[in-house]
Amino acid sequence: MGNLTCFRFVPGGHESFGALCNTFVHVIMYTYYFLAAFGPKFQKYLWWKRHLTKLQVGTAKKLREKEG
Repeated sequence: MGNLTCFRFVPGGHESFGALCNTFVHVIMYTYYFLAAFGPKFQKYLWWKRHLTKLQVGTAKKLREKEG
């Protein structure tokens, strides 16, 4: 909800785009953690852990490039 508020009411929406990307990545991360909490019977559904890590690292690099 905070990101939506930034996009609508704070000038310079480009600054809030990084926060939106970070929020998206965190939603995916916590979905993974939620499924992993169900134990070994859900391991077969967590094949995408490697891709999640790549997404995290890639997003962090892009956001740091934008800051610099």
